[in-house]
Amino acid sequence: MKTKSILYIIAAMTVLLALAVAPVAAAPGGGAQVVKLIEKTPVAEGPYIPVLNGAFGSIMYQTDKFVFDGHRLDPGVDYTLINYVEPWGTPVVILGAGKATAQGNLQIKGGAVALTKSEYPTPTSDEYSGWGAKIWLVPTSDLTTVLDVTTFNAWTPDTYLFERSLII
Repeated sequence: MKTKSILYIIAAMTVLLALAVAPVAAAPGGGAQVVKLIEKTPVAEGPYIPVLNGAFGSIMYQTDKFVFDGHRLDPGVDYTLINYVEPWGTPVVILGAGKATAQGNLQIKGGAVALTKSEYPTPTSDEYSGWGAKIWLVPTSDLTTVLDVTTFNAWTPDTYLFERSLII
């Protein structure tokens, strides 16, 4: 009995890991792209670890529009969907914002967005070799906008949804 349970747990973890590192893929029929966002546990050194049964979402986009659907979010919290590029302190691009429902769901729709790696300058340091278009869902309270420039005022990654893969 114990062996079966352990095998089920290992199989579930393998599937979760495969989903966490899946590349951005075109939707059937072409045109639309989908990026999955997941909750991750911050780790000081190394990649963040996906949270089993944590909050999650996905953004389906084309060059002229997008739809984001999030689930298992903190009810009543205002969230902002952003496009972010390293290094830390770089202004973020706000794609949209909304408040999670009492059930922890959120939908954000928007218009034209530039979400391709070619839209961003090449990093000036090897420190930022993992670059590309990052899509994150963050609590709106972690952002500050001054003169139409939005930057982070806090870093609470345990409340964020991170992309599973960069848009390249």
